[in-house]
Amino acid sequence: MHRELLSESDNMAITYEEIIDELKACVKDGLAEFSAKLTPNCGLILGVSVKDIRRIAKRLKSDYEAVLNLPHNNILEINLLKGCALGYADCDIDTKCRYLHTLAKEFKNWQETDITACSIKVKLEEKPRLWETALLLTCKNGEFEIRQGIVLILASLVDSFYINKIFEVLNRVTYGAYYVDMAAAWLLSVCYVKFPNLTSDYLFGENKLNAFTYSKALQKIIESYRVNDEDKAFIRSKRKNKS
Repeated sequence: MHRELLSESDNMAITYEEIIDELKACVKDGLAEFSAKLTPNCGLILGVSVKDIRRIAKRLKSDYEAVLNLPHNNILEINLLKGCALGYADCDIDTKCRYLHTLAKEFKNWQETDITACSIKVKLEEKPRLWETALLLTCKNGEFEIRQGIVLILASLVDSFYINKIFEVLNRVTYGAYYVDMAAAWLLSVCYVKFPNLTSDYLFGENKLNAFTYSKALQKIIESYRVNDEDKAFIRSKRKNKS
């Protein structure tokens, strides 16, 4: 049974020490070493699963401000908790988008950006506001700010209304940073699954992808279990060098 130090019914303010105590109670042997191999620039890793981090964040959703206002530090799980807490937060989309900008400035690795972006769930009427935020992030200079914008799009905004707008965004993103390029390739693979013809037209027509992103996008499409064998053969046949 998990040790539950934090409760929505507690009257006392949540403290950093209490959060650290609960996270430490969830540490799994070997997980810190495994995560460190996958996540460069992750700082200190306690070894807590994302599942447990989400469980804690969900219970604290009414106290999301206390979590989000914790100082950014070098403990990975604290920063992941902040991202998950924002996803569960009892607040409007404007507040979530404001915090997304704040967190994106702080994040230093792909786990922090991706788990945060994939934790955000929006209603149909909230999509324009999230799109605006994602668009602004993709215009930033920071590698992980741009990546968070791209992952917000792939997690929540790949639909018939935004698909052509997505291609426009990808044509003006600044490429060359590894985690930006890989996020763009991932986004294109998601676009292909949902809109294969439109995405093929973009990939094999005029686009402003760099060679690495282009190649990785094709690779991800070919490796996707959601793409059928016929389409994979088509992508292989169209594979070419892009200078």
